[in-house]
Amino acid sequence: MRQGSIVSFLSRKGGTGRSFVAVNTAIALRRITSRPVLLIDLNLPYSGDCLMQLGLGSAAAMTDYASRIDFLTPAALDGRLSEHASGIKVLPACIKVELSRMVSPDVIRKFLDVVLELFGYIVVDHSGDLTEQSLAVLERNTMSVVVMTQDLLAINQTRKLVDFLRAIHYPAERIHYAVNRYMPDSRVTLDILRGNVDKQLLGAIPDDPANVQQSVMSGQPVQMNRKLPVAQALDAVAQQILYYLDRLTTEREEGISQDFLAGA
Repeated sequence: MRQGSIVSFLSRKGGTGRSFVAVNTAIALRRITSRPVLLIDLNLPYSGDCLMQLGLGSAAAMTDYASRIDFLTPAALDGRLSEHASGIKVLPACIKVELSRMVSPDVIRKFLDVVLELFGYIVVDHSGDLTEQSLAVLERNTMSVVVMTQDLLAINQTRKLVDFLRAIHYPAERIHYAVNRYMPDSRVTLDILRGNVDKQLLGAIPDDPANVQQSVMSGQPVQMNRKLPVAQALDAVAQQILYYLDRLTTEREEGISQDFLAGA
């Protein structure tokens, strides 16, 4: 059986809209592929923004199972996860801040073992700091999307984040970039942004404060109205993610076939 893919959304600087991009990309992946999608809110210790953006009042969290994680089964978890109208399921790390310490790196690793059996795509919204919990995901994930904006401070923080990832030997081919709140008339152009990263951008999501704010206040993600340019741009980002994942799967399958033939 094909194992699920883990897609991490990262940003070092607050205000980039990382959670917004993660939530709406998860919905786009579900609609485009029809495969099961799980959104994990790992923004510790203050998980919960993803629930608010989806209009969900409460949900089962990692902390509900942390004390008995060794006995958790896919069937037991799947029946407890909150589901959004789009079809994605949601798993916050914690609901209460004081319980966040229960979500240890080992708990996260065991959760990933379980959810990889259930979901085709696991989208993880990380916190701004790369904690031990975040690193537990990065050691297992398929790709990371660094969300940046046309802000010199954001660009600087993106460089620092990527330098750190390289320092811990995180594979460079897994690092990708998306621009949020894109403004065509900004002095920081796409060419300048491209010049500060080492590969093509997955996409540029236009700045649309009115519709984005309305979506957050109403608990209706912009992906639920695909006529919006911002929703269409998020679709394009999701398509680029799928292109990368499909190419990676093909390369792995070809590698396995070549190894088999070489040993025949």
